[in-house]
Amino acid sequence: MKNEALQAINQSLESLASMVKYLDARMNALEDRVAKPVAKVRNDEKSPLIVRHSRYFDGFGGVEARGGVTYVFELNYKNRTAKVGIAVCSLKENFNKATGRKLAEDRLKTDPIVFGYSAPSYVGLVDAFWDAVTLDSASMSKDNRRIIKNIKTNYLIY
Repeated sequence: MKNEALQAINQSLESLASMVKYLDARMNALEDRVAKPVAKVRNDEKSPLIVRHSRYFDGFGGVEARGGVTYVFELNYKNRTAKVGIAVCSLKENFNKATGRKLAEDRLKTDPIVFGYSAPSYVGLVDAFWDAVTLDSASMSKDNRRIIKNIKTNYLIY
């Protein structure tokens, strides 16, 4: 009986040892894959379009169904700039993300607002935009100045 128990224990230990070797090999392979240098973004590449939405809150902590602002950003890593198109939804209309995105993308293509942006991540794009934008910017069209002024005075987002 003792021999059978010892054989079973030895067999379990051998099985465990082979499992540890297998897991060790898998871990080393994973570490090699993770340790490979990540390809750097070339300086002349542009980011994919980054979409952000600002909404209004009701008095009860919920989000209003009406009104809002959609931003579509495109970063230029070489120039350290960002272009943005903005769409404003009236407080009289239901907010629709798809419609806002389409309008903001159209404005990004036809009449973008350009500002300096060199942060390495997407966090804070909307804040960076509002910190950088000025109504007297020479690079901003009259239509964009009107939109920014409208947002600042009527919607109290920033």
